[in-house]
Amino acid sequence: MSQNQPRRLPVTPRGAVLVRLGIPLLALALLTGIPALVLAESLGACVEPGCPTERALGGCSLPSLVHEAVCRPTAMEVATGLGYTCIRFSDGNVTCRGSSHFGQGPDHHGGDVTAMAASAYHTCYLLADGNVTCAGRDSYGQAADHLEGRASQVAVGPTHTCVLLDDGTVDCYGRNGAGPAEGDQAGDVVQVAAGNGFTCFLRTDQRVDCQGVNWDGQLAGRDLPGAVAITAGDRHACALLVTGAIDCWGANEHGQAKDRPGALATTLTAGRERTCAVMAGANLVCWGYDDQGLSEGYVGAGVVQVDTGAYHTCAVEASREVVCFGNPSDSYSQKGYPGLLP
Repeated sequence: MSQNQPRRLPVTPRGAVLVRLGIPLLALALLTGIPALVLAESLGACVEPGCPTERALGGCSLPSLVHEAVCRPTAMEVATGLGYTCIRFSDGNVTCRGSSHFGQGPDHHGGDVTAMAASAYHTCYLLADGNVTCAGRDSYGQAADHLEGRASQVAVGPTHTCVLLDDGTVDCYGRNGAGPAEGDQAGDVVQVAAGNGFTCFLRTDQRVDCQGVNWDGQLAGRDLPGAVAITAGDRHACALLVTGAIDCWGANEHGQAKDRPGALATTLTAGRERTCAVMAGANLVCWGYDDQGLSEGYVGAGVVQVDTGAYHTCAVEASREVVCFGNPSDSYSQKGYPGLLP
């Protein structure tokens, strides 16, 4: 299969429940007088309040005349690291596949993950109670948990982690040789992005400023106006502007920091030497090193979320299928980092 052909990940989480019913569930509910949601839960089916019973129960496919329900929460978010990928499902659980040499891609079955972030060797989960749990390589303390219960976002770089708190301040920890792990106490940050040795902050006045190493101009985004979202790669960063245009700065040897002034983007992500964005119309476009055939775009079923790592890119489609691009036999796979996809 060529690199520009997407590979679809199986998105049934581990522990899926199969309930075989002798008669249709809704008919049984009518006969017994027991509400369908209560009945389904008692039979072992997964239940999600607010999900129409005639269509689904907690992501369980259950048409009213079908005799079996398959518990299948849908994919909501994907995060890519170096040779591994994690998928967050609608039930708050996470399943990861690929390299786990440092324990960086653990499954999480607590049902409480609301967001996640992956770097080369460590992964962090934002939990519903405002805490952050991390796992993976911890050589500088970058995989430590943050348990103050006030987190609203987490961002990870190769050697540091930053947590945005509910008061607009940022706590960072990990390697701090050039200042990326100092955090920010101004109280006006709405998003944080972590790169390799640097951190960028998006503020309430739509400005972006960065701190840390500046070997490749990573801090050139200082006081960039009109930004509504930011992302950081290994040695470059980008901002999505209110107009939909994309402004990038930093290392650009492969074109990964190329601006897109005429773009109508809705979201973007930066990887090691690559940048990807979802454009208006849900078209995925990537540029930079080894664009994996995505320079001309990929529509599929319509992309709603994307993340790009070191050597592969994965996206969640509107159908809630996960598609991945990249060559699983790349140099890192051959050096002991197993390919993500079969």
